[in-house]
Amino acid sequence: MVKITLTILSSLFIVHQTKALSTAYFPTACNGTAATVTTGISLQSSTALLYSNSVYCYYVVNVPTDYQVLAVFRRFELEDKVNGACVDYVNFYDGSSTSASLLNTDPYCGATNPSNITSSSTSLTVEFVTDSTGTNKGFDLLFTAFTYAPCSGSQYACSNGRCIAKELECDAFNQCEDNSDESHCTEEDY
Repeated sequence: MVKITLTILSSLFIVHQTKALSTAYFPTACNGTAATVTTGISLQSSTALLYSNSVYCYYVVNVPTDYQVLAVFRRFELEDKVNGACVDYVNFYDGSSTSASLLNTDPYCGATNPSNITSSSTSLTVEFVTDSTGTNKGFDLLFTAFTYAPCSGSQYACSNGRCIAKELECDAFNQCEDNSDESHCTEEDY
């Protein structure tokens, strides 16, 4: 499968082909588990323009033995705090359930892109909770399976010592976390 994206420059259309990335959506993927992810997967808060009210969902990402999970927000626009507290928020857990250790100090809310999250094991759980009022555009999260060097022949060696699946190189997504898998790419690579 090939994904086509259009970029409009004045009245000129430029077509970019990028490798497709599997995407799951809340609430369809609510309380679900991704099959073991060997490359990357995207999770979005909704298929609609705005996410829904009264949501309580979690999603578990599993990777193979000796791998870890990197979570990077590509978009993040949740409802702002109300009376100093997050009412629509995202949390990350270092394991396969919401009873695992919480990775973020405070729930993520508002419109500031949170820092990247890295699991210490082969599972990462994301929790998405919304109240009954107010919505926003939500989030788009990119999960990547990675190991540390030495990389195998089927892996791309990131500049930061991480190893990701070779097919993630030049796919228009920063999956090394240091952008080394994208910074050298040309239009022909996409």
